[in-house]
Amino acid sequence: MEQALVFASIIIGVAISDQVMSLHRLLRSPVPVRWHWAQPWFAAIVLMTDMMMWWAFASQPAGPVSIGAFLPKVVELILLALLTVNSLPDNVAEDGTDLADYYQRNRRYQWTLLAIALGWVFAVDLVATVRGGTALSAFLLRRSADIGVIFLLLAMGTIRRWRGVAIGLALTSVGPILWLARTIG
Repeated sequence: MEQALVFASIIIGVAISDQVMSLHRLLRSPVPVRWHWAQPWFAAIVLMTDMMMWWAFASQPAGPVSIGAFLPKVVELILLALLTVNSLPDNVAEDGTDLADYYQRNRRYQWTLLAIALGWVFAVDLVATVRGGTALSAFLLRRSADIGVIFLLLAMGTIRRWRGVAIGLALTSVGPILWLARTIG
């Protein structure tokens, strides 16, 4: 398990490092950056999601892990890395960068990627539940909120009005905030 944790740490660490460098370029840009609350908020949600996933990896019991059990995690890590490196612009354009425009141009991609990442985790857990002999109805009932969140994330890719974006970001922030509140103590 230690090797799997190191592998996960590298992938998540590289992705977060890219996000931090993108933030640095925005903060130190010699050309104007037009700041807007939506994209940094989304980037913060992604950062929290990365931390949640790494914490879940680190919390797994020690012991050997088969490649078959690890491959679904690799897919999850790749999805998170793609999401993280897209959460802020890579470069500031010569004439400046507008984060509201960046959000609107990338909203479908980034929200769909987040929905796919959560959907992937849901699907992997579903397969494990079915293989383990647990009733499918019990699993779906227990995880029904996840299904609602996946639909919310997909809907966020279509919302253009800032009021709707703010409401969606606030709703999406609840999960990471609750997780953080549980893990701080």
